[in-house]
Amino acid sequence: MSKICANVRRAAALGIALTALAGFAAPAAADIVFAADMTGGNIGAGWSKHQTSIAPLGEEFLGEFGNERVTFTLQEAVEAPMLEVSFDLYIIRSWDGNVSFPGQDIFRFGVVGGPTLLDTTFANQRPGWERPQAYPNARGEGDNPMNSGADAVNTLGYEFYNGPLDAVYHMTYLIEPTNGGLELFFEAQGLQQLSDESWGVDNVQIRTVPAPGALALLGMGSVLVLRRRKTA
Repeated sequence: MSKICANVRRAAALGIALTALAGFAAPAAADIVFAADMTGGNIGAGWSKHQTSIAPLGEEFLGEFGNERVTFTLQEAVEAPMLEVSFDLYIIRSWDGNVSFPGQDIFRFGVVGGPTLLDTTFANQRPGWERPQAYPNARGEGDNPMNSGADAVNTLGYEFYNGPLDAVYHMTYLIEPTNGGLELFFEAQGLQQLSDESWGVDNVQIRTVPAPGALALLGMGSVLVLRRRKTA
């Protein structure tokens, strides 16, 4: 097939897709049903743990946590086929990633009583001490350079052995609520003491996702979807 014919066919296919999308009613605006930037202790209702910390450079967040589970329960019922959940995950100090000694440093996120959406490892180390991490792959499915996929590195002001050591990952998921409700878990495993390895959560937002027909047209439907938004 010539390149011209191929381009024509692609243009026609795009036109069909756009026509199909145009057949749907204009989507309603998304509603924010929960938002908390943790500033001034503003964590919102629904958390199983309430401690906040202020990073050395001034950012306030929910944490620091170690080998523990933190849950969040949405306090109001929602009438939406899909919710978009986003948050910043803080990986603080010397996480060891995939190494067998002193052991993998694991982070997990998901729906209580439902699917685990993230089960991976992270690595933060000083230059010359690089260790692989699984993220952005699942645990056991990759050896990636430390800080792979991070939106910011060494911006919170934490130090370990006299060197900066922290990373921020912005996570976004599409999740189907259960009977209008949502209960999430965040947890870490394999960490050493808080002064060595810890984590936190910041800038949590949950909003409705309108126009489920458009999602279905795009092949998403009610499937749980993970995507990441890189900052500029």
